[in-house]
Order: sequence, then C-alpha cells, then structure tokens
Amino acid sequence: MVQTLGPANFMSLYVGAGAFSSLFSMLLARVGATSLGASGSISGVFAMFATLFPKAGVGLFFIPIPGGATMALAGWTLFNLVGCFVRIGNLDCAGHLGGTIFGYLFGQYVLDQWRKRQQRQRKFGGFF
Repeated sequence: MVQTLGPANFMSLYVGAGAFSSLFSMLLARVGATSLGASGSISGVFAMFATLFPKAGVGLFFIPIPGGATMALAGWTLFNLVGCFVRIGNLDCAGHLGGTIFGYLFGQYVLDQWRKRQQRQRKFGGFF
C-alpha cells in the first residue's frame, strides 16, 4: 500500500484510521474491551486494499479465501459487527469497525481521484 499511495498518503491512511478507530471505540464503548490502537489502523489499511484491489487473492494464514479481498473484507466486517453486540473475548470490535469504515471511505476517495485523472488524460491527451 505504501508503493500504491506514497509514504505521505499511507501515513494519512494509517493515522486517520487509528484516530477514527479510537473515536468509534469510544462512541460504542463496551466494558471489558481492550483497545491498543494499531489493530484499527491495520483494519483501515486492509479495507483500503480491498477497496482498491477487490479481486486480489488473499488468505487466512495459508488458506486462500474464495472471492478474494472483497469476501475477506466482508467477513472481517461481519465478524466485527457481530462483535459490537456479542462479546468476543476482549477484542475491540468497534475499533476494528471504525478503522475499516475509514479505510473503505479513504479508498473510495482514492478511486474517485484515479478516475478523474484518467478522464483528464483522455480529454487532454495526457498533458494534465
């Protein structure tokens, strides 16, 4: 993702997802959940990856997930949605969900920018 976005944009994604993750966790605070911070950022990075490369092959450890990144993201999101209502250990599912939402929205923004750039290049012959 660093190569795709560049270091500055990747840092914006990582820190933004972490901050949004913490905010989401506080809004949906649940007694007993542990929030360490980095997992929300990682969730955001994965959500952005799945948004930009939906058909990319991914696996859980060494087992490939059918449907690629899109299905993996759907499963991760569902797991964390359930975890917001049903206790799953000490996981901060709300934080993971917040990071996932941020990463998805950031990914949609990047896709929109890529499309606009392609349209300008087609329109002006690559000068802009």
